[in-house]
Amino acid sequence: MEHPDRRRHPGRPRRLRPADHQRREHRRPDHESLPGPAQADRRRPLGLERGPVPLQARDGRRGGHRPVVVRAGGLGLRAPRERGGGRPRRLPGQLRLADRSEHAPRGSERGAARHRALEPRAHRRDPVVEVRAPPGVGRGALPANRAPGSRGRGAGAGPLGRARARRPRVKITGVEAIPLAVPLRESAPPSPWTGATARQILVRLTTDEGLTGWGECFAYGATLAVASVVEEALAPIVLGQDPTQIAELVDRMHRALMIWGRRGLAMMAVSGVELALWDLSGKARGVPVYQLLGGLATSRLRVYASLLRYQTPAHVRQAVSAVVGLGYTAIKLHQVDVESVAGAREVAGDGIELMLDTNCPWTVEEAIRIGRALERFDLRWLEEPVWPPEDYDGLARVRSAIRIPLACGENEATAFGIRAIIDAAAADIVQPSVTKVGGILEMKKIATLAAVTGVTFVPHSYYYGPGLAATLHVVASTPGVPYVEFPPGELAASILAEPIKARGGAVAVPDRPGLGADPDPDVIARYPYRREAARPFYLT
Repeated sequence: MEHPDRRRHPGRPRRLRPADHQRREHRRPDHESLPGPAQADRRRPLGLERGPVPLQARDGRRGGHRPVVVRAGGLGLRAPRERGGGRPRRLPGQLRLADRSEHAPRGSERGAARHRALEPRAHRRDPVVEVRAPPGVGRGALPANRAPGSRGRGAGAGPLGRARARRPRVKITGVEAIPLAVPLRESAPPSPWTGATARQILVRLTTDEGLTGWGECFAYGATLAVASVVEEALAPIVLGQDPTQIAELVDRMHRALMIWGRRGLAMMAVSGVELALWDLSGKARGVPVYQLLGGLATSRLRVYASLLRYQTPAHVRQAVSAVVGLGYTAIKLHQVDVESVAGAREVAGDGIELMLDTNCPWTVEEAIRIGRALERFDLRWLEEPVWPPEDYDGLARVRSAIRIPLACGENEATAFGIRAIIDAAAADIVQPSVTKVGGILEMKKIATLAAVTGVTFVPHSYYYGPGLAATLHVVASTPGVPYVEFPPGELAASILAEPIKARGGAVAVPDRPGLGADPDPDVIARYPYRREAARPFYLT
């Protein structure tokens, strides 16, 4: 009997003896030892039919790995006869030879597949089948075991099979920022904001397969600067890359612009490129972006009319009356005086929801005083009442002092910026903007963050192009979003070939591949941005 101190650990290979080397020379290869059809009835003694167990143990002397042969009785197992009968217990992952495809009898279907796998590669059919994609969708291939009608894992299921089955990589071959100056159509009542908001930046990505992806950057105030960031700083990062690898490319862009600060112009540029990546990814797969985000929570979204700022309470009353007539049931004002809000409530009546966005005009004390005066108008929220907008402690003081919910976050970037608002208890509603915050990935992070912290998620979306479409895809794939911001005015010419229109206070989500919001090339040619169009943008 072996001395207890010299007993071998169950998982350790037995030390070889000279006789073992002699026996090893006469061993037949495993695949020659397999039982053929004539041997099917020749069984091993009960409990030994499992054969070698596919375990690997480290050889401490050589730093490598070699198989450990474990027979019945090893690793604490005993033959059934010793245990009183019954089926032998197996280790996790342990199979009998007859259960393992590589040891199947040669005459069986599995055995034939095993021996085909041993043939030279040149004589085998590759386990990849071509799958014809819809027109306009990138080419692709699926392994045989994933083709329609197939079952289980086949020869193409391993790492090499997966590598062969991957879709040929689409490459980005062009990056272009396209600044525009499409004006708002003249309407009554007039607004001092009309000229300042008539600027747009589109981002166009092209690929070697002929696909084009479109994005949109926030463009007010420094249009050419944002366009320059896209073409000079971000284009070298994405050129030659696979547009479907969005998370990786976004991470690279964030890191490249770190020294600029992760908000403002830098993140506006990143946002535009990121939206174009999503558009390309949807088109490459032939599906709308909301499908890539988890599918539809709802296909028709309630919108609120986001009015411009007007110079008199009479103009406010006129504008409110007009959008109520269009079927809107929720309206956001941009006034800074109590009288205008009073007039809006009188015209709208009690059945219409009113919000007020003041664009950061007041001190904390002023915001508390005016906020209390506004309480009687039953506002759904008071938005950005404090200057500076990043004074989240000040906003928290206002929030605790008035009975109107507070909203903010339009000018923040990244989920970290929005988390700072939530951590400070500065808002009841967070309003990230898809063209400022970093794009769709950041929006979805923020939607989750809001959901788990009990804050309402209502994105800012005062856009007419791909930025609006991107917001709709995010909201449509996010349960519990009450409505979407929508500009009721119209541009002199629609940026989109198929404009997104609200009807009855609601809007349908684009269901074409990608964002479903390709621009009209004629409008791009007709309204180029001109340096003389530049002017300061003041929200006063």
